[in-house]
Amino acid sequence: MKLSNIFTILLISTIPLTSFGQLNYFNFEIDDTLYSNFIRVDTISNPYNIWAVGSPMKTLLDSAYYSKRALITDSVSNYPMNDTSVFYISLEERGFDIPYLQFQYKIDSDSLKDFGKIEVSPDSGNTWIDILKEQSTYNFSINYSSLHNLDLFTGRKTGWNNFMVLMPDWTDTFNNSDSAIFRFSFISDSIQTNQEGWMIDDLEVGWDFAKSVPELNAITEVFVYPNPVHDVLNIEITSSINQQKFTLEIYDVLGRLVLIQKLNLVKNTIDVSNLKTGMYSYRIGEVSGKIVKQF
Repeated sequence: MKLSNIFTILLISTIPLTSFGQLNYFNFEIDDTLYSNFIRVDTISNPYNIWAVGSPMKTLLDSAYYSKRALITDSVSNYPMNDTSVFYISLEERGFDIPYLQFQYKIDSDSLKDFGKIEVSPDSGNTWIDILKEQSTYNFSINYSSLHNLDLFTGRKTGWNNFMVLMPDWTDTFNNSDSAIFRFSFISDSIQTNQEGWMIDDLEVGWDFAKSVPELNAITEVFVYPNPVHDVLNIEITSSINQQKFTLEIYDVLGRLVLIQKLNLVKNTIDVSNLKTGMYSYRIGEVSGKIVKQF
């Protein structure tokens, strides 16, 4: 049985972000020792990089999502002008899986002039793809369907916002790329506006299943679609064992069972309209994966 790969970052300590490793297929919450193994702040291109983990002590960005600390563009001071600060997260490829990213954020910046940007690289940093600008080109599934996707990481958004992206065509588009690197940048122009910057917490990144998962005794296929889903989730099951019965279980990000339903052998339609927007895990027999619920 193959399980989804989940990496959840709970920002709970003040530590230097300097080392760099690759995530593979383990699932855990980050503690003081492990956290810095997988995030690297770029102090080579910018020795004064303002990304740090700490307790927010600003007027608008005043508290973390979990615990006391968050990943933030300086926990005390406003961001400077003419600055580009960057950090990286690296993932190791897991066969035919697809990468996903999810986090909570707040931002306070000069709208459209100072902004955050997230890119992903399939080739160890030689090529970078802007997740928002090139969403349609690479069929990235983002939990915001608004025409104003480019406004997500700029302006003033002081309530917690959830961002999620799945990359379902990753292996097909990039010829089974053996890695994925995410690059987070915060960029300011030459005008000083004395604003507070970008704060990120509850960061989850990992590998999810590809679109179809042939398992269940190696004679069964399970198709779960659409993903992201709005109101109705379709599940198709094929098996040479005609009387085999299956149960769908859906769990939220805290591991709580939020939906359970018996499934027919062929096609099923599942009402998920009551689920809140967010990322969920599902299990059907020996198959598991992830779905994104949108409005």
